[in-house]
Amino acid sequence: MMFDMLEMLQDLETKSKKESSLKEEEKKQDDELRQLKLKVTKLQQKKKWLQQQLSKESPLQQVDINNIDSLDREEKSELLDAAYAAQQKKLEEMVVLHRLTGISIDHIKPEAIRICWDTSYGGEFFEAFYAEVTRSRDKLTVQHHSLPYFLPINSLITRHLNTDITVFAETVSRYLNVFVEKRQEAVNAEKEFGLYMSKPIAASPSCDVIEFSLKPTMVPGKLHTQLFYNDLLQPLPTEVEVEWRGEEGVLSREDIFRVKQIFLSKSLCSALEELVTKV
Repeated sequence: MMFDMLEMLQDLETKSKKESSLKEEEKKQDDELRQLKLKVTKLQQKKKWLQQQLSKESPLQQVDINNIDSLDREEKSELLDAAYAAQQKKLEEMVVLHRLTGISIDHIKPEAIRICWDTSYGGEFFEAFYAEVTRSRDKLTVQHHSLPYFLPINSLITRHLNTDITVFAETVSRYLNVFVEKRQEAVNAEKEFGLYMSKPIAASPSCDVIEFSLKPTMVPGKLHTQLFYNDLLQPLPTEVEVEWRGEEGVLSREDIFRVKQIFLSKSLCSALEELVTKV
């Protein structure tokens, strides 16, 4: 009887051990399955995030690692490197695209590029400007540049550099070329129509104000003119002030209005060419 009881206890113990072993094995398999599911989920997130990065137009788009918190540090690093490699390829394509528009990009360091803007007027090259853009893991910054101080560069950096570097480069190019166009218009106007002026043309550093006085050949006096360019992206003035300083009755209000309209609708040289025959 005693032996039977011992044998029964041994059988129960053996059975219990087997059940415990099976449960441990089942738990282990469940854990492995959960790990596999987690890995699959991470890979899916990784694939989706990378596709989103590659679909963006900007070649150096800001990489926000806060959106991939489910990945560990090594996975984040791999993902960022892969995205950056793809973005570098897009950047090279953008270089080719913009060479014909006066924008060129050079790689000066693994983490930095130099954007160069060539400006022109009348099909002739005039001046080059540059900006050095450095890339860290989370954003782009402009370290050095030769851009004119009156350009809203800080605003352009905030609005465009880390969202679309192409828009940033193209907008800066527009500002620069409009500035060069207005500056050269003033220089050419001085050369071509200086004999019709009482003194040299005066212009602000940004050419947002251009001032001169036309002197008539038949009557004493001068037509003092101020051109205001409140929009630095537009080559034509947004406001014109004209004052006749001389004998009263020479120019009527209608004449003054017509003069203003000519300056508002034409380049400076074209407007002066039309007016010199009338003053």
